[in-house]
Amino acid sequence: MNFGKIIPKNFIVASIVDTLKSDPEAGAQKVFDLADKFVADEEVAHFVEEAKSAYCRQPNIRAYIKNLVYNTQKSSLNHFLNNLVVKHLLDGIPKRLEKQEKLKIQIPHLYILNVGYGENTMPEEAISRLVTQGKELGIHFIIVAGDALAHPGFWGTCEKNPDVQFLAFAKAADLDASLCQRLKSYPNLNPLVQGTQDVSQLKAASILFGRATEVNPANFLEATSDAAILPDIRQGSRIGFYITSKADRLAPEQLQRIRQRINAIRQVRPYACFHLESENADFGGSLYFNERVNQKEIQLLIPSIGPEVGNASLKDLF
Repeated sequence: MNFGKIIPKNFIVASIVDTLKSDPEAGAQKVFDLADKFVADEEVAHFVEEAKSAYCRQPNIRAYIKNLVYNTQKSSLNHFLNNLVVKHLLDGIPKRLEKQEKLKIQIPHLYILNVGYGENTMPEEAISRLVTQGKELGIHFIIVAGDALAHPGFWGTCEKNPDVQFLAFAKAADLDASLCQRLKSYPNLNPLVQGTQDVSQLKAASILFGRATEVNPANFLEATSDAAILPDIRQGSRIGFYITSKADRLAPEQLQRIRQRINAIRQVRPYACFHLESENADFGGSLYFNERVNQKEIQLLIPSIGPEVGNASLKDLF
């Protein structure tokens, strides 16, 4: 029997999280064993088998899952997996393809919501409207730029949209104990920390977060060295974005070396890291994801929607 077609996906995710949290050391293996018994869909079964093979073969993947489970509060882990895996990928990809064909537009896998700074900020109404319209297009995972954690309207939008995962740029210096305590009440909001300061207070609060590192010709080797990465992992960072700016572009040989280094990190360290290229220095503009897969160069645009959006509909901005 294919229980995946009977039991709601969010219930399945909650059950997986319960299993992992109850036994972080062996929970993943228990999840795979259950999947072997109950998953009948051939495509899903193949995906599970590939995941199980990678888990058994690569110690860094086992360490990554254990770190994620040990150091992330249950509600945050549940929201992250449900919103990213179920809402954004399993349900979202078919919906985005359907809407793309119907509307004759190119819908990105995700976009950047730049709420702005100071007096030049996006109104709460616009933030809420764009997030809602994104869900209608199948987008449930959003990168947030600007001074989001100081924007009252942004917090309100997070609370009203628990089925969307927000990955928000945040300055390390702003992440004090009070803000960390507030973040615990928003399991669908994950800080993407800018700066190299110690942020172990996030780990102490069991908050899932990532680190955004500006990479330039002067620091590209140091930024991806073990001396920089291992403290981040110990402090609780699970995602690493290494961002280069077109204004301070790496030379071709430097770009090749950093890509090789990032690939090596993913192979041996319990860390999910990616190289992104920014249109400007403050990371508020569009980002480009660059990856070489099977000898082919893959580049995906992550468009940025800024405070000047006005009353425009999200579909008209892609």
